[in-house]
Amino acid sequence: MLFVIPLTEIKMQDLFIMLEEINYKLFELIGIILFILFFQHKLEAGLLALGQLESSLDELLNWMDRTDSALSNQKPLTGDPKMAEIELAKHKVLQNDIHSHQPTVDSINQAARSFVSSADNRHAANAIRGKLDNLNGKWKNLLKKSDDRQRELEDILGQVREIILLYFIKI
Repeated sequence: MLFVIPLTEIKMQDLFIMLEEINYKLFELIGIILFILFFQHKLEAGLLALGQLESSLDELLNWMDRTDSALSNQKPLTGDPKMAEIELAKHKVLQNDIHSHQPTVDSINQAARSFVSSADNRHAANAIRGKLDNLNGKWKNLLKKSDDRQRELEDILGQVREIILLYFIKI
């Protein structure tokens, strides 16, 4: 048997107050859910950007290591002017390759700085900052090493040419 309690005006007001409180709590809950979803999307986008940024950083660092190794393994020059010119030409190709990566280094620096300044995760930001510092150090070292090698090759080529010129003047 169902009991029907007659609703008086006071009980109706209590019900409306309770419904308004439930409605208010529901809107609060919806706001919290939207807030969580917003930060979830922000976190997912940050992780995606971090992954792409880390991948680009790692790829560029690997290229720098290979290029540094190639610079270190270049042959010392002999007194043969043709070989000196060939080595200088090969070095200029390598140097052009190095300089063609400058825009990549610049864009990765810009993206990394932007990521670090806006990252909510300080651990991830510090990891990127460390890799960025490593990248910039290697980049400066690579540019210096390449310039030093070019000067060395040009000096040796100039000396070889002088020796040959002096040899032919004596004859």
